[in-house]
Amino acid sequence: MAARSRAKTARIPTIIHHKASGQARVRIRGRDHYFGKWDDAASMNRAKQFIAQYLARGSQLPGATSADGGRALSVDGLMARFWEQRVEGHYVAEDGSPTSEVGCWRAILKRIHRLHGETAAAEFAPADLKLVRDDMISDGLARSTINSNIGRLKRLFRWGVAEELVPSSVFEKLKAVEHLQKNRSAARESPSVGPVSSVTLDAVLPLLSPVVATILQVMALTGMRPGEAVIMRARDIDRTGDVWGFEPPHHKTKWRGKERYVGLGLRAQKLIRPFLSANPEAFLFPPPGFVASEPPAPAAARRPKAHYTTASLRRAVQRACRQAGVEVFTPNQIRHLAGTKLRETFGIDVTQQVLGHSSPATTAIYAELSRETVRRAMRDAG
Repeated sequence: MAARSRAKTARIPTIIHHKASGQARVRIRGRDHYFGKWDDAASMNRAKQFIAQYLARGSQLPGATSADGGRALSVDGLMARFWEQRVEGHYVAEDGSPTSEVGCWRAILKRIHRLHGETAAAEFAPADLKLVRDDMISDGLARSTINSNIGRLKRLFRWGVAEELVPSSVFEKLKAVEHLQKNRSAARESPSVGPVSSVTLDAVLPLLSPVVATILQVMALTGMRPGEAVIMRARDIDRTGDVWGFEPPHHKTKWRGKERYVGLGLRAQKLIRPFLSANPEAFLFPPPGFVASEPPAPAAARRPKAHYTTASLRRAVQRACRQAGVEVFTPNQIRHLAGTKLRETFGIDVTQQVLGHSSPATTAIYAELSRETVRRAMRDAG
């Protein structure tokens, strides 16, 4: 009897230092689970949470067999199907390139693979989702990023329900997990991103290449997004009339069926005109080293892109900021600057149209009322 009692008693797994990899390891039934650096508090916390989840499930490994004896679809299996059938085909720009959302999905799916990859998808519970959330908090992710990722994981299981891969009850339970509220969780808050000052921008412009400097100046006049400015081509610019019109072929809200129109006034036209070429298909702002007439490079060779990317533009700006000894800013903060100036002059309704926002609330984030505006108003109001 005593022997049988001991057999039913679950052995509590321990956290072991795997010296070969330097990671915290938990071994359960001959299978190793790794949680990151041994001397990292966040790694140890993840390992402890994993053990707690294992014991809470009645000492069963994730991914238990289904009632008919077959192995249940694991979270890894669900993610693999979701990636193939949803992510790869859905988050694609018109030119065939993946959108930024693909990278966001890749990051969160890698995390859930590490924590719950073998868990049966039908058994994934709110406690498991909270473990993923706590893992992101431990890694120092911002609250807004954590909430976005939790939303993505809920969409993953909603898709699984629609495809009849997991019971609807799984998604219904996950919906009960609320988003983290501002200043009411252990997650760090993202610093508010305001407009770059005109003084800072003027200090950086002389240290930039003529191409990058022009991109930033055009953005400051028009409020364009960085991703819109870098893909400007003559074919997309209507040069009739005193104000030119630019319609980006790709933009942030095009997938929602929204149109985007950017007005280019006389000052913006003066900046752009030297970059217009006889080839309407050529990008106005190619990076250094790009020669449009060159033959295609061999597959193994690395050829400069035909236009700056948002990442390469950001790096160029940040290098110049460090050179100038000013606070580092991103190109998107120039859009904030343009929005603030536009709102001061024309009000929020016009600014909303110029920036291409669907909601005035979004415009308010980009177009912050400056103190000088308040002072001017109060001079008149008394």
